Amino acid sequence: MSAIRHVPICKKVESMTETQSALSKVPEVTLGFWIIKIFATTLREVGGNAVTMQLGFGYLIGSAIFAAMLIVLVGAQITGKRFQPFYIGQ
Repeated sequence: MSAIRHVPICKKVESMTETQSALSKVPEVTLGFWIIKIFATTLREVGGNAVTMQLGFGYLIGSAIFAAMLIVLVGAQITGKRFQPFYIGQ
């Protein structure tokens, strides 16, 4: 029988300042994030149902429509000259 060797999964944090430094790199989840997430999920469900069921295209054509939209929008984002953020306030 071979002996089981324990390999550490992550590096032990040496001090509190390293922990604080690591946590400061994680973006803060805000109320705006959750509002956008809920709206996006709702829009996805309603849009998917409208295309696949009410318009009668079916799941295959509906998936192809949304995949094409995704490819176009990601392509527009990648080819953009600079980042254009959307701000609600000042």
